[in-house]
Amino acid sequence: QPTSQQRGVSVASVIPRAFQSVFPFENFNPVQSACLDTFRGNDSIVVSAPTGSGKTVIFELAICKALENSTPKIIYLAPIKALCYEKADEWKKKFSSVLRVTELTGDEFYSGDPLQTADLVCTTPEKWDSVTRNFSRSVRRRSDSVDLLLIDEIHQLGDSRGAA
Repeated sequence: QPTSQQRGVSVASVIPRAFQSVFPFENFNPVQSACLDTFRGNDSIVVSAPTGSGKTVIFELAICKALENSTPKIIYLAPIKALCYEKADEWKKKFSSVLRVTELTGDEFYSGDPLQTADLVCTTPEKWDSVTRNFSRSVRRRSDSVDLLLIDEIHQLGDSRGAA
C-alpha cells in the first residue's frame, strides 16, 4: 500500500471543480505535488525534472492558476515545431471552453497580432522573436502584458539541434 507521499496530493483537494477534468488522474505525482505551494502565490517557478516526471501537468497547473481571475494571455515556447504542435493540439482539447489556443510556427510571414486572436500561443523562440519584431507599438504594449510565459525544454536553448 503506497503512502500518501508516494501517491501525491489528491487533484480534487486542490483544484477547483471547473478545472478538475484537465487532470485525468486521481493524484498528482510527488514532483507535481511538490510544486503545488508555488501556485498559491504569484512566484515564478523553474522545474528541472527527468523526462516523464509530469512537467506538462505543472504547466497545466499554471494555466489553471492564470485562469482564476480572467482570460489570461499565455505564451508557450518550445525549441521544436513538433512540440508546439503537440501541446497546442492537447491544450485545444483541454482548454477550448475557456481559452483560444493557437500554434504559431513555420516559415510563413505573420503580420497579425497573435495575442488578439488567441489567448494561448504555442510557438518557437525564433518565431516569437520574428513576430514580435514586426509588431506595431500598440501590439508591443499588449505583448508586454503577457500573464504567463511557459518555456519547455529550456536546456535546449542555444543547442545546435534546438532553438537559437
